[in-house]
Amino acid sequence: MPKLQQQLAKASEYGLYALLLLQPLTGLGQSLARGRSFTLFVWQVPSVTTGNKPLTALFHQIHELSAWLLLALIGLHILAALFHRFVLRDEVLQSMLPWRPATVRRMLRNPF
Repeated sequence: MPKLQQQLAKASEYGLYALLLLQPLTGLGQSLARGRSFTLFVWQVPSVTTGNKPLTALFHQIHELSAWLLLALIGLHILAALFHRFVLRDEVLQSMLPWRPATVRRMLRNPF
């Protein structure tokens, strides 16, 4: 791939990871700022504040915006993979797969 595409792919990957981290953190912040207790796995987390509406609204806005950005990046990632597969006809999509077609054929012929 050209250098610019490599840099864009890397930025997209880092963006996906950042948004995947931001989503639960802003959801947690929203719950804490709302002043309600909540269950985390098997533990009951008590309310920490009495409720802060402006802070709750801020966390909600960040949470909602980051959700839309995450969906946009996922869509862009899918479109880029399909572009490489069907327009450029290169092996970028195949390089992302956890298996290789030749490996699968070999395994089907001799599974043991």
